[in-house]
Amino acid sequence: NFSRVKMQVTMSLASLVGKSSDFQEEYLRRSLRTILAYAEEDAEMQNTLLPSQVDELLRNLNSILSDTVKMREFQEDPEMLMDLMYRIAKGYQTSPDLRLTWLQNMAEKHNNRKCYTESSMCLIHAAALVAEYLSMLEDHKYLPVGSVTFQNISPNVLEESAVSDDILSPDEDGVCSGRYFTESGLGHKRMFGTYFRVGFYGAKFGDLDEREFIYKEPGITHLPEISHRLEITYVEPYFDDYEMKDRLTNFEKNFNLRRFMYTTPFTKSGRPRGELNEQYKRKTILTTMHSFPYIKTRINVIQKEEFDLTPIEVAIEDMQKKTRELAVATHREQPDAKMLQMLLQGSVGATVNQGPLEVAQVFLNEIPADPKLFRHHNKLRLCFKEFIMRCGEAVEKNKHLITSDQKEYQQELKKNYNRLRENLRPMLERKIPELYKPIIRPRLENR
Repeated sequence: NFSRVKMQVTMSLASLVGKSSDFQEEYLRRSLRTILAYAEEDAEMQNTLLPSQVDELLRNLNSILSDTVKMREFQEDPEMLMDLMYRIAKGYQTSPDLRLTWLQNMAEKHNNRKCYTESSMCLIHAAALVAEYLSMLEDHKYLPVGSVTFQNISPNVLEESAVSDDILSPDEDGVCSGRYFTESGLGHKRMFGTYFRVGFYGAKFGDLDEREFIYKEPGITHLPEISHRLEITYVEPYFDDYEMKDRLTNFEKNFNLRRFMYTTPFTKSGRPRGELNEQYKRKTILTTMHSFPYIKTRINVIQKEEFDLTPIEVAIEDMQKKTRELAVATHREQPDAKMLQMLLQGSVGATVNQGPLEVAQVFLNEIPADPKLFRHHNKLRLCFKEFIMRCGEAVEKNKHLITSDQKEYQQELKKNYNRLRENLRPMLERKIPELYKPIIRPRLENR
C-alpha cells in the first residue's frame, strides 16, 4: 500500500525537520537521491507505477524540505514566510494531521500580524478539512457532509476535498489521530481590506521573477505605509455591471474577490497628464488564482486585461463618479455636513480648475463632426443633466444642515449653483438631431 508509505515517510520528514535543529540537510537530500536511483535501476519494477510514484513522493519531500529550511531565512518577510508555510501545507495535502497543523500555524502567524480575516480563513479551511475526514467516520445528519458545506463562506475551501488517489481512510493507523478529528474538535463594524498590486522583476528575486501578486493589507493602510518595503500600485475590486446587482451590501462588495483594477492616465504625446481633450486613461484588470480573503495575504495574478478610454469617455466616468458621490452624501441617514460641503465646493465652486463647467465647455460646446462620437456626446450631456439635479438636491440639503454662522456661505453656494446651471443650460438642451430621428419601419411587402 504505497499511499500508506507516502503518508508515513512524509510524517517522518515533518517530524525530523520540524523538531530537530541539528539535522544535516545535504545528507538528507543525498539519501532522497539514493532512493530515486534505486527506483530507476530496479528493472523488475519498470513496468509498474512504482518508479513514477517514488519520483512524485521525492519531489514533494524535496519541496517540503527546501521550504522548511527557507523559512529561517525569511523570518522578516511576512508575505514570503506565509507563502512558504502555504506551500508546506500544500505538500501535506494527503496527510490531514500535518496539513491541519500547518493551517493552524498560519492562523497564528496571521493573528500576530492582526490579519484577522486571513486567520479566520485558515480556521475555516481547517474546519472543512476536519469535516471532510469526519464524514468518513461518523454518519450523523447534523454534522457537515464535508468541505462542500463551507463553500458558501468561501469557494476556496473545496481545496480540502479528499479526492486524491493517495487519500487514506481516517481509520487507518496514524491517520486523523489528533483531537481535532472528533465531533467535539469541530466546532462591531467590519474593517475590510485594502488591496495593492506588487510585481517582481529581476533575477535577484529568484523564482518570484516576473510574477505579479495582489496583496491584501489591513483595512486602513495607506500607500506610504507599505511602499517603504514594496514598490506597489493601489488596486480596487472590480465588478461587471451584472455582478453589482448581486453585490449590494458592503460585505458582499468585499468578499469572494478575484478581480481587481487600477488605472493609468496617459496622453498620445507620451506625457501622463494633459489637457482635458487629450487625457486618455488605461484600465488594467487583474484576476487572481484564488478569491480574497484567503488563507494568505498575497495571491498570484493569473490573468491581465487592458482597455483604453478616450478623453470623452474619461469625462463621462469622472462626471458619473461626482454625481454618485453627491447622491450618496445627500441621501445618507445621518448626513455629514463637512463631507457634503466639500463635494459641493468641488462641484459648483467658482474657482474649480478642470471643474464641471470646463469639462462641459470642452466636450459639449459643439456637436462633434465625427458621427462615431454622437453617442458619447449624448451620454455626457445626460450625465450633466443628472449632475446638476444632484447639485440642486445637495444645496437644498445643506440649507438644513448649516449652523447659524454659515448663512452667507449657503447663499454663496446657491448663487454659484444657479450660475453653473445657467451656463450649462444651452449645452444641455441642445440635442443631436440624428439620434432622435423617428425609426421608420419598412412595410411588410418591402422587407
